[in-house]
Amino acid sequence: MARDKHDDAWTRIGTVVGNTSTGEYSFILQSLKARVGDIVATRVQVPSGDSTSREVAVWGRIQSIDRFNPFFPHEAAQELAEESISFLDTVLSNTRDQLQAEVLILGASTGSADSLTLSPLTYPVQPAADVLYPPATTIQSLLTGTLPTKVPLHIGSLIARADVDVALAADRIVSRHLAILAMTGGGKTVAARRIIRELIDVGYPLLIFDPHGDYLGLYEKKKLFGNTEVKLFYPVIKNVSQSTDVIFTLISKLGVKLTDPQLQFLNWLMNAVEYKSAMTVKSYIQALANLAAKVRNKDARKNDDELSEIRGLLSMPSSAAWCL
Repeated sequence: MARDKHDDAWTRIGTVVGNTSTGEYSFILQSLKARVGDIVATRVQVPSGDSTSREVAVWGRIQSIDRFNPFFPHEAAQELAEESISFLDTVLSNTRDQLQAEVLILGASTGSADSLTLSPLTYPVQPAADVLYPPATTIQSLLTGTLPTKVPLHIGSLIARADVDVALAADRIVSRHLAILAMTGGGKTVAARRIIRELIDVGYPLLIFDPHGDYLGLYEKKKLFGNTEVKLFYPVIKNVSQSTDVIFTLISKLGVKLTDPQLQFLNWLMNAVEYKSAMTVKSYIQALANLAAKVRNKDARKNDDELSEIRGLLSMPSSAAWCL
């Protein structure tokens, strides 16, 4: 990889150490020069396939940082703790800390820093190689590329690099499939909501299917979108005998998971409320809720043994009537 005009802005922050591979490596980090989540780079010579080699930039993300002091052994720490001795009253050194960072390799690139394309690394990083801290413009080019003649959607910035703006091309978002993958609580809904807000701001028409109500805030705060019209539609689903099992499943999985007694009560409600062909699912569920409230308030017939048994279920905390 030929060095370009941006190299002078790249800061050396450490040195590769230990065993390396095409998937990860470790390096000794200079104090306070990087943190977990940062994008770093190093350079390595890789085979070209014709008995020659070429230089590539290897990109990685810092996964973890371990800190240790080889001149402050465990035995010394234990003695200080047992004897209640202050560290300042000893001749031990606390200025020889070492920071070892673990890096997950994202890929390798060739060419100018203005136009970066990642490909799999096929040769391990060399121990003793310099680890570099790239400037914001280079990382932005790496993550999102350039967006000439495109409408950018500004999604946010990197957690570890507030100076790195992350943007997506609007026309690519609306013309192709998009998947947002992350673990539970990883921010998928927040990211989708941000993309939607950006699309609204640039005037794209949107239709959102929202069975869980995650995006109702867009309707509730529609005044924030200026002249954009935001409408809310409710589906009208006819209730038929075959749909009652589906309704039972939907109710039992909404909100907090129902206990066995609550599920038993819900099953009783659905057997007690007669469905009619003219009813919608919404009106049918409302009838279930009305009966549940009636039982809960003990307004039902006192001589109904079955209702008396159901009232016993309702004496438990967080019963199904509250869920309905």
